[in-house]
Amino acid sequence: MFKSSNVLFRVIYRKSQHDCFKRFYSMEPLFPGARTTWTDKLEFTKPSSYKPLPVYRVLNREGKVIRNEEEPRLSDETLIKMYKDMTFLGIMDKILYEAQRQGRISFYMTNYGEEASHIGSAAALSLDDVVYGQYREAGVLLWRGYSIQQFVDQCYGNKDDVGKGKSMPVHYGCNKINVVTISSPLCTQLPQAVGSAYALKGKNRVVICYFGDGAASEGDAHAAFNFAATLDCPVIMFCRNNGFAISTPVQEQYRGDGIAARGPGYGINTIRVDGNDVLATYNATKMAKEYALKESKPVLIEAMTYRVSDHSTSDDSSAYRSPDEIKFWTKNDYPTHKFRYYLTDKGLWDDTKQKNWLEEAKNEVMKAFKAGEEKHKRSWEVMFDDVYQYMPQHIRKQKDGLTQHLKNYSQQYPLNKFDQKYGRLFSTEIPLFPGARTTWTEKLEFVGAHSYKPIPVYRVMDRQGNVLDPKEEPNLSNEILIKMYKDMSLLGVMDKILYEAQRQGRISFYLTNFGEEATQIGSAAALNNNDVVYGQYREVGVLMWRGFTLQQFVDQCYGNKDDRGHGKQMPVHYGSDKLNFVTISSPLGTQIPQAVGSAYALKGKGRVVACYFGEGSASEGDTHAAFNFAATLNCPVIFICRNNGYAISTPVNEQYSGDGIAARGPGYGINTIRVDGNDVLAVFNATKMAKEYILEENKPVLIEAMTYRVGHHTTSDDSSAYRSSDEVKQWMENDYPTNKFKSYINKKGLWDEMQDKKWLKDARKDVLLAFNEGERKLKHKVEIMFDDVYKYLPPHLIKQKEEMEKHLQDYKEHYPLDKFQ
Repeated sequence: MFKSSNVLFRVIYRKSQHDCFKRFYSMEPLFPGARTTWTDKLEFTKPSSYKPLPVYRVLNREGKVIRNEEEPRLSDETLIKMYKDMTFLGIMDKILYEAQRQGRISFYMTNYGEEASHIGSAAALSLDDVVYGQYREAGVLLWRGYSIQQFVDQCYGNKDDVGKGKSMPVHYGCNKINVVTISSPLCTQLPQAVGSAYALKGKNRVVICYFGDGAASEGDAHAAFNFAATLDCPVIMFCRNNGFAISTPVQEQYRGDGIAARGPGYGINTIRVDGNDVLATYNATKMAKEYALKESKPVLIEAMTYRVSDHSTSDDSSAYRSPDEIKFWTKNDYPTHKFRYYLTDKGLWDDTKQKNWLEEAKNEVMKAFKAGEEKHKRSWEVMFDDVYQYMPQHIRKQKDGLTQHLKNYSQQYPLNKFDQKYGRLFSTEIPLFPGARTTWTEKLEFVGAHSYKPIPVYRVMDRQGNVLDPKEEPNLSNEILIKMYKDMSLLGVMDKILYEAQRQGRISFYLTNFGEEATQIGSAAALNNNDVVYGQYREVGVLMWRGFTLQQFVDQCYGNKDDRGHGKQMPVHYGSDKLNFVTISSPLGTQIPQAVGSAYALKGKGRVVACYFGEGSASEGDTHAAFNFAATLNCPVIFICRNNGYAISTPVNEQYSGDGIAARGPGYGINTIRVDGNDVLAVFNATKMAKEYILEENKPVLIEAMTYRVGHHTTSDDSSAYRSSDEVKQWMENDYPTNKFKSYINKKGLWDEMQDKKWLKDARKDVLLAFNEGERKLKHKVEIMFDDVYKYLPPHLIKQKEEMEKHLQDYKEHYPLDKFQ
């Protein structure tokens, strides 16, 4: 099998070499940045090098179909609905625009001249397609079933406005019809739409994102186009090019051939369409959707139109364009007129229908308008809602200040026009503050550590290895029990040899696990290999239990050619993707919020994340953030704190004043266990129960494993400077995890002194064998230090690399280059 595999490899390798040489001897450029050809003529590629993109249309300005095969096959009912929605939009605009001028609403934007681009595009989509608008897409909502009452309620910001009166008028949104609420900042919706489209890949839905020609000048438009193209997102970028970015005409916005000309440069299929032709817009959007679904790629549509109205009620367009210009477009190419001509020619519309419909539409708008105006506003208190789950102090202070102000000056405000939100709630006697679920007290006193009993330490065995309560003894096979002991003792043997190797200058750094073997092996045994582990640096036993070999440990510490980290990590910074053990990182506490993020991603997948850290790390802000996120987001993560008494040289009494780390768990709403970390069976039980609870409830657990660090913190530390040798000796003699567990398996008849002596001899032999092998191996080649960060090496690193190579060449006698590949 090995021989045949080798032959196959050589065949594939030779073929790949041949293909590579063939490519490099071809006449085509091979630069990865573009698929192109060569030229020997130096010249600019100019905008004039390309023909302007044509404008697709179905109807001429008189509403006549130019090519019968382009006329879409739409039912009479659909065609009439298109026209009714287009004209209804104009009537609504007129009434609400005048309402703003009368001071009855604060702001408005009309859609005059752009009705066809709204209705034509909306009609080609399904209701489950997601819409991101800019602010001039009211027709899209109208087509989807957003009622005139909803439009009016939003503009008034009354009690029935789903946005609770917090958005400016015309910033509509509706989750029931998949229209994302409009946001004022220009163009932010474009990259958001691409992200939504990426999430919808393969789900038979598209995202359409509307924006104006002015928004296309924003950097967000560039980012969105590029992401959509490179990530193959099913998104339709729909640009309404209406000639003006507020008051800036297009000739002052860009120099290229409009917006559509940019599409091919991003690798996006593009259509330029007559945005005043509802049928052409329908066809273009329909084709775009079909392509986006079939190919899972974006499409850019530029709808050429003309904004007949002012930009908004805050604008006076007579300051930057003539009335004659507006009159020309209204008379010669107005979308609603053009479509009416078309319907009349088809016998679907006439003057009587027109008159009746306009009267009906006006009555409907006026009815909704009056109802919206008469409705109360929402309670003023609602302005403080929907941002924080629990209101922070500075917001509460603002709310209290406003409450007092309105109380003092109530006659100055029309409070009778606002709903009262909290009146009935405050009749109850329980505290209603959102920050806590609690009761009242009339007794003033501190709540401190003394208010609670210390959290007890769970154990199964006493210090002599006797089981205290047989019901707590886990039902583990003899094989598992012996593996536990062997891994715990092997860990000690490996630690001794590698620690001494560092002292002899053979490796650069090491830290031992003496005294913490039970915490590591007990917890590891209760997990599955598909559970994800984030370690701090003293969790070697977890890796060993999962199958990380002695050779892998040694190779990592030597940073040799077989070290999977390429010699770039400090010794003992292990990791293995095959064993779901995330590579250890030196910065303290950073793994804790990362573990929570991973757990959040694994929700509902039958897996948990175990995150190990020391009590010193628990003082980091990252720990607070992680606990809080895990609790509020219900993440399946086990926090395992190894409280070994020292944060390097700082004893626990100088680290915190509370009842250890476990006492903090309930304050975050986290179920917590404090366990004897020197009792491997207790740690197993605690971790097993934590995992079962997490998988059932999808909530985090905090385990504080109480143990003692017998060894120095690292080989850079001398613990005799801050603790006595007698203290260490007492722990070694009276509560050493491996000795305790050895006593337990001895009493069960699973182990004896002869077996122990032989096992320790074999273990030492295995470690030394791996050690000698690891020491003999060459280091990775020096150049590898520049790899694995950038896909293409940037100039400053190329310079550094060249300088290093020259330095090594000039002074090679000073470096042991023979020990490198």
